[in-house]
Amino acid sequence: MALLITGSFEGSNSQTLKYDAVADNFDKMGMSFGVVQWNFGAGTLAPVLLDMLNADEATFKDFFENVDDYASLTSALMKDVELQTYCALYDLCVQQQTLNSAHIFIEKRLTKEKPTTQKQLMIIVVEERAKTALPQYQADCLSRRMGVLQQQEFVVPHIPHPVTRTNTNFSALRNAARRSIFCRIT
Repeated sequence: MALLITGSFEGSNSQTLKYDAVADNFDKMGMSFGVVQWNFGAGTLAPVLLDMLNADEATFKDFFENVDDYASLTSALMKDVELQTYCALYDLCVQQQTLNSAHIFIEKRLTKEKPTTQKQLMIIVVEERAKTALPQYQADCLSRRMGVLQQQEFVVPHIPHPVTRTNTNFSALRNAARRSIFCRIT
C-alpha cells in the first residue's frame, strides 16, 4: 500500500503501480523513471539501469529503438579505468574498506595539486588513506598500493625497519598497467 501511495505521487495518480512512468527534468534531477521515480540527480537511477542491463543485456538493448541512444546510455554508465588504478583501488577496498576517514584530506590535495592522470589521482588517494590507517599498518598500506601503482616493490622508510611489500603478480601487471578496462559505475 505504501508503494502504491508514494508511486501515485511520484509517477502518475493511479490505482496500479506504474513501473513505466517517466518524468522530465522539472526538478533538476535529470530524467526520472519508474514507480518511485529513480533519477540520475539522486544517484538512484544508474543502479536500477545497471541491474536491468546485467540481468538481461539483450532484452535491455531491445527497448531502444535507436542504437545510438543505447550506446550513449551504456557509455554514461561505464567508465574507462586504467588497470593499475583499478587494482590499487580494489586492494585498498579489500584491506581498508572505505575512503571515508581520508575523504577531507584527499579533497584538499586534489584541489591543491589538480592531478591530470588516473595514476596521479590514485597516488593521492593511496597516500592519504594510508595516513589514516592504524599507525602499525600505515607503512604496509602505503607499500602495497604504491607497489601496485609502480608495478614493483615499494619501500617505505619506517622505524625501526623499512617496510616493503612485494607481489609475484607485479610483472604481469607491468605489461598491462596502462591498459583500460571498463567499469560499470554504480
